[in-house]
Amino acid sequence: MNFEILVTYVFSVFVFIFTPGPVVALVLKNATKSFKNAFITIIGTNLASLILILIASSIILGLFKISENLLTWLSFFGAIFIIYFGTTSLLSDLKNTTFESSEPIKNKNAFLQGFAIAISNPKDIIFFIAFFPQFIEITNDIKTSLITLTVLWILLDFSLLLFYAKAMSSKFLFKQRQKIAIFSDIVLILIGFVALFVVYKSLNF
Repeated sequence: MNFEILVTYVFSVFVFIFTPGPVVALVLKNATKSFKNAFITIIGTNLASLILILIASSIILGLFKISENLLTWLSFFGAIFIIYFGTTSLLSDLKNTTFESSEPIKNKNAFLQGFAIAISNPKDIIFFIAFFPQFIEITNDIKTSLITLTVLWILLDFSLLLFYAKAMSSKFLFKQRQKIAIFSDIVLILIGFVALFVVYKSLNF
């Protein structure tokens, strides 16, 4: 194994995942309900990431091709979903005047929310197709390299998101959980609109 490439990859993934995005916003929001909700949400997001990575790896190996136009349209509807989810969640949080006593969401819903938000941008497949080849020489075998890169991604992704969720259990952040939930909703909506704008330009309406 090439440890120089390994260190570079780990650092790159750390920076990418640690940067706030829709998944981080959702994890923080659900962490305001309970740590268990956030944990189950993370499981959902990681499953979605694994599916996208497997599709990207299959394309890199030449097992099949996927239409970029199809990915663009899927991304369009994914952006709409993120905006819808963020808006309905924001309205709910603004109406909730007794946030202190709000109950955790059901485990199934937490999982589905995490999965849906993470899978809602299928253009991540293109990202992985472009990203993984930069580190493909981490081992001498392409299949072993892809497996290694995938396992490391999932481990780092899970660990960093868990860090965000655990941070919410601090006394200061826990007291501010309503504000954090509302802020997370707004971030989701803004990310959705940015994604929608990018997709809109690529569709050339």
